[in-house]
Amino acid sequence: MNKLKELREERGYTIRSLSAVIDIHYNTISSYENETRDLNTNALKKFATFFEVTIDYLLCYSGYYVFVNYHNIMLKVNEDDYKLLYKEGFIYFNEGKRCVSLNKLIGLDNDNDISDLIIDLYRHKRVDELFDKKDRAILENNNDVVEIVLDKNFIEFMKKSIAL
Repeated sequence: MNKLKELREERGYTIRSLSAVIDIHYNTISSYENETRDLNTNALKKFATFFEVTIDYLLCYSGYYVFVNYHNIMLKVNEDDYKLLYKEGFIYFNEGKRCVSLNKLIGLDNDNDISDLIIDLYRHKRVDELFDKKDRAILENNNDVVEIVLDKNFIEFMKKSIAL
């Protein structure tokens, strides 16, 4: 099964319903999925934007990360971990966007927005790691973009930090 079909089915679209949303003829989408026609550049851009994946991911060159949202924080998830999270019910779709129920994943009973806490804890963890290194030049790169890799280590770190 190619990635396009996998993404379409994951979100519950038929070929015809996806065609109506993305404005690509359903026969064309079908031929892309059946691999009887190569994706062109415009189609790649449309599908990558719509499904929130990289073009490499669509072309099966790099399936390492799948992106999910958590209260406007973009999390990167290893593809194998993503499949497990999806199977276990931690991934859901909201207005066509792939989201993660991080409260449920970490084991919190409430629905409070913990996004600020996640960012603060993650930045604190990154600063601790940087100070453990001999080369401090990395500290000069101070930007506000927080890229979080959602993996078992991060989940355990969050559980431990919230429990304190």
